[in-house]
Amino acid sequence: YSFCTLLVVYLMTHQGQQGHLDGLCGMYSIANAVNLLKGSTREEVFKLMASDKFANAYPDGAEKYNKMMRSAIASGLAQTNLTKMLKTLLKLRPDLGVDFTKIKFATDRQFLEELQTYGDREFCCILNFHGLDDHYSTLRKVEEGCLEMFDSGDKQHWTIKGSDWRATDKDFEKSKFPRLITDCWVLYLE
Repeated sequence: YSFCTLLVVYLMTHQGQQGHLDGLCGMYSIANAVNLLKGSTREEVFKLMASDKFANAYPDGAEKYNKMMRSAIASGLAQTNLTKMLKTLLKLRPDLGVDFTKIKFATDRQFLEELQTYGDREFCCILNFHGLDDHYSTLRKVEEGCLEMFDSGDKQHWTIKGSDWRATDKDFEKSKFPRLITDCWVLYLE
């Protein structure tokens, strides 16, 4: 069996939750985002992401996909790999009717303004929180300047106030745009 197949069997038989295998928070976030938009189960998404079909459809090929997944457990998923996984998932499942775009922003205000351009459309976001411990999570909604997040771990629903988005560690304060949220993938119904 491939490594990815064994990983999915483990996740499904051991009630794996985000946080139990910290390096896979990006994979959990993809599954949670699709679940929020379409109501499909996380297990269904995990099975597809662990399949040979998915690995073969991955832009860099099956061998690199399996190697990347082994690395992700120890050190997390790089942003480029998360983007490639989203593209592969949506290519293999066009029936979901979901698309995504990666947005860039320099300030929290620009981030909120960008999200407002989606209006009444159903959408959710995968956010990359950068700090001492990088983490991907799924944004469920924005309400009164607060972000309501959805994780599949112990903190299933948590809220982040605008003032908490800023990074406080010294390394981040030196960057041009110090912020906690560094990248955002917006998933929306077509």
